[in-house]
Amino acid sequence: MRLWNLVGAFVTAACAVLLSLPGQLLAQQQPASPGLEVKPVVVVSFAGLDRLFEDVEYLGKLAGVESLAENLKSSLAAQTGEPGVPGVDAKRPCGVAVQTNGFQFLVTGYVPVTDFDKTREWLKSKEIELKQEGNIWSAELPNGQTVFVSHKNNWVIIAADKQVFSQIGDNPPPTLTELSGEHDLGVLLYMANIPPMFKQLGLSMIQQGMDMALQQQAKETGEDITQQREMLQRSFQQMQVVLEEIDTMTVGLTVNSPKAAVSLVYTVVARPGTEYARNLSQNQDLKTRLSGFVLPDATFMLRETARLGQRDIEQFKATVIPNYKKLFRESLDKEKTLTKKEKRLATDLIDALLDALGATVEKGTLDLAFSGQMSDKQLTLLSGMMLEDGAKVEKSLLNLLNQAAEKEPDVKEHFHVNAAEYKGFRFHVLDLPANKMTDAPEPIRQMMGEDFAFVLAFSDHAFAMAAAPKAADLLKKAIDQMDSETSVTKLADMYIALNPLMKFISVVAEKAETRDQVQQLLPLVSSKDRVTLTASVQGDKGTTQIDIEEGVVKLLVTMALTLQQKAPQGPLPLPLPSGTE
Repeated sequence: MRLWNLVGAFVTAACAVLLSLPGQLLAQQQPASPGLEVKPVVVVSFAGLDRLFEDVEYLGKLAGVESLAENLKSSLAAQTGEPGVPGVDAKRPCGVAVQTNGFQFLVTGYVPVTDFDKTREWLKSKEIELKQEGNIWSAELPNGQTVFVSHKNNWVIIAADKQVFSQIGDNPPPTLTELSGEHDLGVLLYMANIPPMFKQLGLSMIQQGMDMALQQQAKETGEDITQQREMLQRSFQQMQVVLEEIDTMTVGLTVNSPKAAVSLVYTVVARPGTEYARNLSQNQDLKTRLSGFVLPDATFMLRETARLGQRDIEQFKATVIPNYKKLFRESLDKEKTLTKKEKRLATDLIDALLDALGATVEKGTLDLAFSGQMSDKQLTLLSGMMLEDGAKVEKSLLNLLNQAAEKEPDVKEHFHVNAAEYKGFRFHVLDLPANKMTDAPEPIRQMMGEDFAFVLAFSDHAFAMAAAPKAADLLKKAIDQMDSETSVTKLADMYIALNPLMKFISVVAEKAETRDQVQQLLPLVSSKDRVTLTASVQGDKGTTQIDIEEGVVKLLVTMALTLQQKAPQGPLPLPLPSGTE
């Protein structure tokens, strides 16, 4: 529903297209008239060599490889003859900028230097000689390409066309330095500054690439892709509209941030006065009625609360609902294990659910929560959602469950329709006592106990579910908190904690080898084990952020080093931490 998430899927492709255009375009166009305003289109910023060494040292310590940064420095010194790169300022950022004068893309690279002469001498030792032509140098690279270099204000500016220097400033765009203060690696895309003809050309190239991928899929699988192509086309049309309403998009990666070991941030700023800006502004000061459905110390949690714009509502009703109904019917038609009656009941349920979602979306709000507690001794699930026309979903679901009860006597014995009513919710309970779950793994049966149940509850405007020991009591406590609203600062909040999840896997995994492997890795995520995703709005800016805590990074780095050590080729030049073999 948050449109910047849809757009985010295309950021990488869009940047790649834009960066591939300049060389071709500059070769075809005449130099632009002097005096034209030059605006940034893409700025890529890398925080510098010192920051890189700090990050590698931090990651190495997490994985128990204390020498990782020193090994990297030694490898670089073997190439340069000294720490770092001769003459290059390791403390300042470097980067690339794509700018435009409205007719051309001007591509430049920026390298901070403390001693340009020293850098030139080192390049000469690598058979790359800079030849001076006035205040500009040129050099032929090993691949035969000629590049041009300007040295101003302790910056080396690199371009493929020397005409570029007469149109750009003596310093990189200010945002190159600003990005390095916030992220180790940052990319800023100025959507509003892309000349319309190039924007359309780039979008067309992306669309062609996506269509070619679909055609390749059809060729390999033999599937009919008509439906997928129609959905893709509608989504692409929506993206085109939204891109016209975006001012800037930023992607930033930071290692060892104040919040986490690794943070990835995606930010969109809307153009003032657009519908996109209005949609963002209305998603501030949000309130949820479902805070009670977030379990304390949950292993995983998802909560989403949002106000929807009219464009979102219309698109959901006009495209999402009918498309998914059609896809489900086509998938069900191929299913050979279900009877005609079961297929009809399943279709009725999906139709009712999608219609209820449509009625909910039409109200202009979205409010849902889902959480679970899992460990080697516990299994608890709890969820709730504001849902209009839930009675239709309830009826279809009960019809399907009753059909299952006719085929399975145990289901009929333990499934209780309208088992209770509480604050307008009708409870339907499926008892799952451990002594009746003879086909379940023993660890699961021990977690469930004799009072485990699966409870579905419907009211006129909401749906709720719990699976836990004494599930009805748990659900009632969550419903009690629906009497009042709770303010939330984020549209979406989601996390998963690996330690309890891995404990759960270590006892329920079918294969002993898997259980043993997970047990060996558990100490790595004994603390700081979360992966978190949040989405928030501030003014005309929407931000999505992924934070990965130290324990998770330690696990990932250790697994990567272990896999590299076991690879059949390329022996690992770094020692592995003890206890990971």
